[in-house]
Amino acid sequence: MSASTEFVTPTALSEDNNYEGDWVNLEGTVQNLDTSGERTTFAVADGNHSIPVTYEGTLPDTMQEGRIVVAKGRYADGSLTAQQLSVRAHEGEERPDDV
Repeated sequence: MSASTEFVTPTALSEDNNYEGDWVNLEGTVQNLDTSGERTTFAVADGNHSIPVTYEGTLPDTMQEGRIVVAKGRYADGSLTAQQLSVRAHEGEERPDDV
């Protein structure tokens, strides 16, 4: 799997310079969520590091502080410009048997 398709953590981005300029799927917990019009800023954290994220567009209905998110976009200069956001639907609970 290449850097352009793998899921990465904030720690991996912070400690490995090989991601600079790449398209990544950054996964972690939403922190410091701030919306202003259609521009949203927040951090994606994993307990060790956090990466600032900027996103312009409509947020998923379930986007909120503390949720697990995958922010897909270009990583450059220590931050991510996201083009797509996905919020985990069943974090912290067992998946129902009938799904």
